[in-house]
Amino acid sequence: MNSPQKEAAKIIKLAYKNGGSINLSVLKFTNNKDKIASEVTHILSAYGYMTSNAVDSNFGWEIYKLSEKGMELAKKGVFNENPENILSTRYIALFALVAFIITFIVISAIS
Repeated sequence: MNSPQKEAAKIIKLAYKNGGSINLSVLKFTNNKDKIASEVTHILSAYGYMTSNAVDSNFGWEIYKLSEKGMELAKKGVFNENPENILSTRYIALFALVAFIITFIVISAIS
């Protein structure tokens, strides 16, 4: 997971644990305490929405609320998956399939 994904995952998990929404003021950011990267905001918008009660909010929003899709994602713990593990599992499955096909061809040729 890259840094924006980690930051978004952190916010989504915290919102989920808080009943589906979280106030921006309780968050502690790893990159820059005064700014949320646009990449993070883009990821967050796919799984919820931002609202603001204050006209002069530094971020343009101050409350993040998970959508139904975001609640399901957090519930399943999808952000806990390590992309490298998923990729290596796919390669193992592909290798097993290729080995099976080669074995089948060799046995067919011998028969």
